[in-house]
Amino acid sequence: MCRLVILLYRVRAFPPAHECTKCGKLYELESGFGESTVYCSQCVSVFQKRDVVSIEQQTAKLGQIKTWERWTALLRRLVDSWSRAAAICWTAGSCAA
Repeated sequence: MCRLVILLYRVRAFPPAHECTKCGKLYELESGFGESTVYCSQCVSVFQKRDVVSIEQQTAKLGQIKTWERWTALLRRLVDSWSRAAAICWTAGSCAA
């Protein structure tokens, strides 16, 4: 019971980081939740306040997002193929431990 109270206090006092849904960067929510609860401050600046950010910064951020999307797609494909192979092996019963 004591551990649960400590855990709840820790989560309340030190909220966990969130992942930006656009670029994958980890960020912490500010106390007032700022501009967005799903995008990091950099994505908010680049995509919602376009007139404030230079073209070079927008291009760099888009490059970062494309790289992130490529890596996540590759990881999804690898996990998917591995899980399919494991499922086939499991159902066939031919995998020896």
